[in-house]
Amino acid sequence: LMKHNVRVKRVTIQEMVINVTKDENNDIFFKGELVSIVYYRAGYRFEHFEYNGDPEAGWRTKEQIELSNAYTLPPVVMELVNQKRVQTELTKPEVLRKFLTDDEAQKLEKTYVRQW
Repeated sequence: LMKHNVRVKRVTIQEMVINVTKDENNDIFFKGELVSIVYYRAGYRFEHFEYNGDPEAGWRTKEQIELSNAYTLPPVVMELVNQKRVQTELTKPEVLRKFLTDDEAQKLEKTYVRQW
C-alpha cells in the first residue's frame, strides 16, 4: 500500500475513542486526517471497547465509524452473523423461515451441525 502512496495506521480502539471525529458530510477523521477504510483487528470482545473506565466509549466510537462514509472490514453485518448467539437462533426453523423460503431452509438445514 505504501508503494501506492496509501497511508496506513494501526491504532487501538482506545486511540480511536480519543482521536476520531466526524464532520457534517459523514466523513470520519483520525487526528485530522480523512479515513476511508477501517479494518478491525480487535473489537471481538466486550472488554476491547472500554476506555478510561467507560465500557461504552469504544462502542460509541464504533457506531460513529459504522455510520460514516468509511468502509469497514469486516462489516458489522458479518460480525453479527459470526456471533454464536445469532448462529444458534438461525438454527430454529421458525427463525430461519423469516429469511428463506421453506425449500431453501430445508436445503440449508441438511448441512447443520447440532447446536446446544
